[in-house]
Amino acid sequence: GVLVGAIGLLFLARIPEPVMPETVRRPWVDVFRAPLQHREFRPVMIFLACWTFAANLIAPFFSVYLLRRFGLPMAWVVGLTVLSQAMTALAFRSWGAVADRFDLRTVMRVSGALFLLTVAAWPFIDLLTSRGLILTLLVLVHALAGLAAAGVNLGTGTLALQVAPRGEAAAYLATNALISGVGSALAPLLAGISADWLETQRFTITVQWRSTWGEDAAMALRPLDFHGLDFLWAASVGIGLYAVHRLLAVARHEPGQDRAVVSAVLQEMRAHARVPLRALSSVPGVREVMGLPFSLVARLVPERRAVRRPRRGQAG
Repeated sequence: GVLVGAIGLLFLARIPEPVMPETVRRPWVDVFRAPLQHREFRPVMIFLACWTFAANLIAPFFSVYLLRRFGLPMAWVVGLTVLSQAMTALAFRSWGAVADRFDLRTVMRVSGALFLLTVAAWPFIDLLTSRGLILTLLVLVHALAGLAAAGVNLGTGTLALQVAPRGEAAAYLATNALISGVGSALAPLLAGISADWLETQRFTITVQWRSTWGEDAAMALRPLDFHGLDFLWAASVGIGLYAVHRLLAVARHEPGQDRAVVSAVLQEMRAHARVPLRALSSVPGVREVMGLPFSLVARLVPERRAVRRPRRGQAG
């Protein structure tokens, strides 16, 4: 890792750097005030801060969840991590093509909702009893999470730069990095402090059916059983949904067209998703199953409706 990092620094040193224009020194309060008061940039900062907080809230516990809750060997944990990273690398080009065709904010809403869908699936996979089904769903979830992470990483790296006013990007990006950095630092600290206490907490919903025909006719169903790290997963999904909702404030297309644009993006990604999937599996049925969650993401993406205002003379 150190050797690869040193090679990266050598290539970084060869990048030509343009001469920066002379700037006037300003108080740091004035530097941060402009981004915080900017109507379009403020929702971007809220989104990135909430998203980094939600992502880092559970990031340290993915391996812990797989090892302790599912009882997987270390080889499976490493293999699933490699699968997710491989899907991220293969999907960058597809997300880039979709971002060029559609709005970057819509792409981030779709990829963010897909990522949250994979996070929300973890506690429910734990309810299953079939070992084969659990492993199959874990592979599916990690592949989809890697696919969605590519779109999110592509957007978070350029969204703030795209919205920042020309000539003032340095101050805006510095303010955004400060706020996002605080969120990404506090999230694992709070998660680590609360993890031990959450291990003693449990929330279960049980549905029972008892019949007078005898005990053999009785049925019991447990659709929800949250305990331990499941509460962190639920908190991460809730904060992430709020972050995706904040992207509505920076959307530039016409109000009322959100659902149509999202549907078009999902159709485009279903077509592009088959390219990286061919490198992982040659079974047609697997590729169709991987495309199924794209039809569910639209339900997680909020829709902004146009509000009709009465014309003058018609009010009252």
